[in-house]
Amino acid sequence: MFGKSKQAYYKYDENVIMAKVAREHFVVQYVKSIRKLDPGIGGVKLWYIYYNKFRYEKPIGRDKFMTIIDNNGQK
Repeated sequence: MFGKSKQAYYKYDENVIMAKVAREHFVVQYVKSIRKLDPGIGGVKLWYIYYNKFRYEKPIGRDKFMTIIDNNGQK
């Protein structure tokens, strides 16, 4: 496929999926750690805290962040 072997194509796909899962897990754990300190903090404020701390490390966008915390019962 486009100059790549099937094995390389599917291995890349697997790596992308694992990176996505790891990033989502990190976000959920980060939200839980912040909520231990301030249980009533809202999702948008959580995202601003997350973004300011990790802005130079390709942080997740606001809408994706909100979807992740909503899907994991943290909203």
